[in-house]
Amino acid sequence: DSYSIIGGSHVTAAPKEIVKSGFDIAVVGEGELTTLELIKELEKDEPNLSRIKGIVWLDKSRGEAIVNPPREYIDISNIPIPAYDKVNMDYYTKVWDDVIRGFPIKAVMVMASRGCPYNCAFCACNRVFGRRIRYRSLDNIKEEIKFLRNKYNVEGIWFADDTLTVNYDHVKKICNIMKELKMYWGAQS
Repeated sequence: DSYSIIGGSHVTAAPKEIVKSGFDIAVVGEGELTTLELIKELEKDEPNLSRIKGIVWLDKSRGEAIVNPPREYIDISNIPIPAYDKVNMDYYTKVWDDVIRGFPIKAVMVMASRGCPYNCAFCACNRVFGRRIRYRSLDNIKEEIKFLRNKYNVEGIWFADDTLTVNYDHVKKICNIMKELKMYWGAQS
């Protein structure tokens, strides 16, 4: 069998509607562990989707969207460096001015934290990543940025965190890493 699987913030906000509009499975919230567990289950001769936390799936026999229990948030303090070799890094590291707006350099996005304590009506951050801010370790962040600089000649980082500047001490440490590595950076706040 083949399955159509989708995830992300829009899916997390309205997973039942997503599976009723043509997808078989919606991964809700953080997808790393859920997706891995889901793929392993789907490789079985008779997969049982009710075992997988953090998904909404379409029971085709009943035409009903089934909402499984949510998955716990993961510990992001030492997540592995993404498999950059699996994507076209020539495309993603081309010189352009959209990553650090108006500044044409080779730059990519990195996340140093997840979560947001606020409840803005226009944002799904805390639905996807939770209300408690969780930080990657500074060594882990530095390792990824050094890797990107050394392997792909990246000159700048756009921190894609929703709340990078909420914790003054944390952002000061990020500033020190970027200064030490002699790299440009930007962030939303």
